[in-house]
Amino acid sequence: MSVIEYVKDIREVIHVDSVNNLHALIVEELRKAGVKIPFGIDQGCMRAPLAHDREIRHFNNYLAHVPCYYLESFGHIPSFLVRASEVIMDNINVEGIFRKSGSLSRQKKLVEDIEQVLDVSSANVFDVTGLIKQFFRELREPLLTNVYHTAFLKCQQMRDNGSIEKGRRAALKLCLLIPPEHLGTLKFTMNLFHKVAAHSAQNKMTARNLALIMAPSIMHNCPKGNKMSGQEKNGCR
Repeated sequence: MSVIEYVKDIREVIHVDSVNNLHALIVEELRKAGVKIPFGIDQGCMRAPLAHDREIRHFNNYLAHVPCYYLESFGHIPSFLVRASEVIMDNINVEGIFRKSGSLSRQKKLVEDIEQVLDVSSANVFDVTGLIKQFFRELREPLLTNVYHTAFLKCQQMRDNGSIEKGRRAALKLCLLIPPEHLGTLKFTMNLFHKVAAHSAQNKMTARNLALIMAPSIMHNCPKGNKMSGQEKNGCR
């Protein structure tokens, strides 16, 4: 069941007359399912500081501020991820894609170049996948947000404890609470990983392998420079 299918499945949704009311309905359902959601959450606190503090750059930024392309199926997606995905699709059968490391010196130079002119078409694919990890690690607000980090871990714990469908539905509901640019980027990224995993016979990167490698970069909730705890790593995988 997709996020959109879930929305259609909520009988009360026909009576929802605002996004805030929809969020309130989702929060109520999550709490009934045993997922604790903090009270008084304002999406503004997850998105960015005031406009005069806005910095237009690809890395080390908020998703609401990075340069974007609008894709009809996903919404506003960071332009770096869109261009990087093109490199990955051109090299999708390369063994160890996302697993093997590129050159740190080349990646550092590539970041500097990207901030001037976005062009990764001739870059080494392992350098590009390394920068995707860096992009997510450096987001000033993590993709799944600091606010809902613990709630997402709870959803995964439900699955680990045998309540697979309950945990899956709770996670889909929770996705509807994160800011739209986060949700669109999450959908785009998972779609890319799905395509990579579909070629696992050639590239040896199954969905599980991708999860093990990418989870620490995508699903983190810690100050910059600190590492995830063992419990957090296990929960988000």
